[in-house]
This record gives sequence, structure tokens and C-alpha cells, in this order.
Amino acid sequence: MFIYSNNKLVPEKDFAVSYKNRAYRYGDGVFETLKVRKGVPLFLKHHYSRLILALDTLQFEIPEHWTYSFFVYTIIDLAKQNEIENGNLRIQVSRLGEGKYLPTSNGCDLMMQIHPVETDVYRLHNNTFTLGLYNDMFKPTGKWANFKSVNSHIYVQASIFKQQHQFDEVLILNEHGRIADASTANIFAVVNNLLITPPNNEGGIDGVLRRVLVKLCKQHNIALQQAPLSLTDMNDAEEIFLTNVIKGIVPATTFNNKSLNRTFAKQLHELLVEKEEKEIKSLWEFV
Repeated sequence: MFIYSNNKLVPEKDFAVSYKNRAYRYGDGVFETLKVRKGVPLFLKHHYSRLILALDTLQFEIPEHWTYSFFVYTIIDLAKQNEIENGNLRIQVSRLGEGKYLPTSNGCDLMMQIHPVETDVYRLHNNTFTLGLYNDMFKPTGKWANFKSVNSHIYVQASIFKQQHQFDEVLILNEHGRIADASTANIFAVVNNLLITPPNNEGGIDGVLRRVLVKLCKQHNIALQQAPLSLTDMNDAEEIFLTNVIKGIVPATTFNNKSLNRTFAKQLHELLVEKEEKEIKSLWEFV
């Protein structure tokens, strides 16, 4: 297996991170997790825009050659060199240089890693999926909350909590006690037959699949409200589903011992599968 590291492919067994690396020492970096299908990165425009916005917000010096085309061709080549048609890919950017909290450089250290997966198309989860609540830590809102930071304490702790309490997923609250997101996904809920997802200013990750589904709802005249969700809303919800770009749409079957339906999840899943195929075709036409 090969890893892409700063303009070259390196055998995975030879790749090493220095103890001086700022992501290692201070969590000074951001990452993206992508789905690669039929050799191309799905929804890369969304990943790219979120990555560039994160780097700009965190005052990284972004190389001029880091265009959308650069990432398209680099990812396709990495998948090809590793003989992977369907996989999960991680892009990580760390701040270059040394220093303590104050860096000696704002340059970018780029790494990409891909691993194969068996599942290709998005499939709707049909098994029991229990949703719990994590409230030992709260996620602050603000302009940094929407990016995927390598400093992921709250998601690590929430993931440990869900394993200890045997939940499949747990909700994460923001500093106001409302829903931010979940340990690995964004949240959609149906309350009084209205589909709702928290807006980005509620502190959740600006999820790529969330973006895609919001756009699909608009295109297909599905009423969707981007509005805060309280715990009362979640307890009253008839349906709750989770979304991320790797797993797709995952309906929760229970929350607080209440059984949930999956009507909207089924409808959006069908639209997502169609969108996925169009995305693959569009990317191959681009290259």
C-alpha cells in the first residue's frame, strides 16, 4: 500500500510522522474522509471547499497548486497505484514548522491514505440501530466547529461512551444544550411530519452528505427546515436518521426506548443512489 505524502508516493510501511509534527503535538491540522467509488472520489467539490475554507480560517498558507483538479487527479492516481476501485480515503493537512503554540511556519503538510472496502453502492441500514445521548462534554459553537479537526476529543469520548453503553450512535449537544451532531454523523429528525436538520451555527460538522441531501430536498420539493433541535424535539420525533459520506443514510430504530419509522430515510436513500451514479459519471467526464 502507498501513501501520498507531499508530492510523492511512499510505501505505507516506510511512512513515519516526526515527533515534531504539529498535528501530533498540538492537534494543529484538519482532515477529510472521502468515499472512493469506481476509482473516483465522490462529492469531492464539497470536500475540497470545506478543506480550503478550514485551512483559510485557521491561517494556513495554502499552496497555489492545490486546485480542485490537483486533488481529483492525485486521488485517482493514488487509488490506481494501490489497485483500489472502492475505498475510504483520508486527506490530512498539518501545519508545517516547529514552535510551541506559536508556529514557526504556516505552511501545509499534506498526507493522503486509502484503504479498500467491500461495500460499493450506498445501502440503507435495515438492522436495529439504537441511538443514545452523550452529555459529559458539550461542543462549542463558532466558526471552527464546522471543520474536521485532528483535535477530536469530544468525538473520541462520545465514541468510547457509546461502546461502554452499547449504543450504535450517540447524540452530541452544543453549549446551549441543543443537538450539534453525533459522534460520526449529522442528524436529521422528523417532528410533526416536518424534516429538520440543525443549521451549521448549532456547532455540528458541516457534513458533506448533509450538504448533498439538503440540495436533493430542494431539487425534489421535499420540505426541509434547517433549525435548532432540542432534546424535547428528539423525544417527540417520529423518525431520526444519521448521515455521513461513508455509510450514507442510517435510520435509527429507537431513541429513549421509543420506536422510530424510516419513511423519509427511504425516500432520500433512493435519491442518493441516483445522485451517486451521476457523480461518478460526471467525475470520469471531468478527467
